[in-house]
Amino acid sequence: MIDRISDRLANGRVPKISESLIIGLLASGLAGAAEGPVPLWDLAGPPEVIGRSEAERAVGLPRLLRTMGAAAGALQWWRPGTVGAWIDALPADHRRELSAIAAVGGVSERRILRTNVIVETCCSVLVSLPRDGQPLRIARNMDFWPAGVTGPATVVKRMRPAGKRVFVSVSWPGYAGVVSGMNDAGVVACVLLNHRGSSHRDGVPITFRLREILEECPDLESAVARFSASPVASEHYAMLADATGAAVVWREGDRVRRADPVDGRLAIDNSPRDAAGNPLGRRALHLLATAPVVVDAAAARALTGATYQRGTNAQAMAFCPAEGRLDLAVGTGWHPAARNAWWAYGADAGAALGVPDRLPHHRD
Repeated sequence: MIDRISDRLANGRVPKISESLIIGLLASGLAGAAEGPVPLWDLAGPPEVIGRSEAERAVGLPRLLRTMGAAAGALQWWRPGTVGAWIDALPADHRRELSAIAAVGGVSERRILRTNVIVETCCSVLVSLPRDGQPLRIARNMDFWPAGVTGPATVVKRMRPAGKRVFVSVSWPGYAGVVSGMNDAGVVACVLLNHRGSSHRDGVPITFRLREILEECPDLESAVARFSASPVASEHYAMLADATGAAVVWREGDRVRRADPVDGRLAIDNSPRDAAGNPLGRRALHLLATAPVVVDAAAARALTGATYQRGTNAQAMAFCPAEGRLDLAVGTGWHPAARNAWWAYGADAGAALGVPDRLPHHRD
């Protein structure tokens, strides 16, 4: 029931109208669809240096965090012990980075920490394994209200943390976890909300576990092992991939479950999966039915248009680990990312990719 209600709401007018109100009340000046490539920030060094560099680049950081942290503040009100436990579980390097952002960016450390431990992204992913000369490709929607803030505020961070792997994160100013990213070994990590999942006081917030994976892991199996090595604080899904394979993993109580591709495909949305790990959700099944047998770069971009949420589609992206390639579009609730202009990152950084072909939407 929660899956159907959420899907209906996210594809209706309510998030668009409420987005307009929240922008007017809290985030005036932050909205507006991007007309060119999303900014690419190079951030390198020890945690304090990365944090200072990020804060110096950020414009409107207090307003952005006030808006993105609204849900975190509400949760803090009635579950302060749980949120405090998540903050205490942040990796030490990442917490030092956040402290430096707060100190330079003019925001309270309490606000930035609360904002960073909450993730409520309603997303969809299709992974197509290598076939007929095409490399593994990943089509990914990131649906996050209010998209009128989270879409235009998007930045691509090329992170070079001292002593760790280089990675890129499709993110926002003041956010140190990884919601969607890829490292220099071609390991891709993305988080997706699990409507049936629970939160736990024990464990590292999941977006920071994904960052640890990108900072450390050279391949898919090491990424899965790193995810499973100690508890994560939620039962959200984590899509992990490299140039040869992919899996979705998630915490279920005290164990970690894993599902692998079937017939060369792995589809994930926010709905539950059956006992064998197969998808049950409307969007995941629509992706499997819509995707061509061989997925090239243009098809990967177009596939995001089949399952984006019409009121909350802040980001749409396509990863190709073998090529170190990221294609990206951003949007608002009124102008979904998947149907906007796309831009290339990687070897063709800054190249305009146009607007994808339209595919049948899962709500049509």
